Amino acid sequence: MSLESTHGSSSSKKIVLIVVGVVVGVILLLLVGAIIFGTMLMRPALGQAQEAARGLRSATHLRQIEVQLQTAAQDEAGPANSIEELIERGYITVDLLASPAGSVGDGRGDYWITFNRPERDEVDDPESFIVSYDRAMYSQGKSISACVLDGECSVYSLADFESLLANPVNEGRDFNRPARESRAP
Repeated sequence: MSLESTHGSSSSKKIVLIVVGVVVGVILLLLVGAIIFGTMLMRPALGQAQEAARGLRSATHLRQIEVQLQTAAQDEAGPANSIEELIERGYITVDLLASPAGSVGDGRGDYWITFNRPERDEVDDPESFIVSYDRAMYSQGKSISACVLDGECSVYSLADFESLLANPVNEGRDFNRPARESRAP
C-alpha cells in the first residue's frame, strides 16, 4: 500500500464522519423543533382541559351541597337556613365550600346558594331557576358551574349562564355576582 492511498482513505473517512455528524445534528434539531412545536400546539388544549376539570369539580361540589340540603330538609331539625348551619349539623365540611377555580377574594364566599327556594311545582321553569352557582368561576368570566331547581348541576358557558340569569324566573333575584377579573387580550 502506498502512502497516497492510505492518506486518501483517511480523508474519506473524515469526510464521511463529518457528513454523518451534520446529518445527526440536523435530525436532532428537527426533533427538538418538533417537540417544541408540539408543546406549543398542546398548550391551549391543556388549558382547556384544566378549565373543564375545574368546572366539573365545581359542579360536583355544588351537587354535593344540594344533596346535603335535601338530606337536611328530611332531618327532624328541619331544613338548614344557612351554610353555617349545614356545617354545624355535620352535613358538609368547610373544604367543600372552596371553589376549584380559586377564591373570589371579596369575603362573600366562592359559592352562591339560596336557602329560600320554592318547590319545583311552584315555578314555571324549574330547569332555569338558579339555586346555586360558582362565584369564583363567574368572576373569571369563562364558564360557570351552577345548579337549577330541577336538580341539574352543569357547567355553562358565560353566555348560557347570562341567559339563565335573564330568564324571567330569575328576575329580581340578588345573585351576589362578583366583579369580573379583567383579562389581558
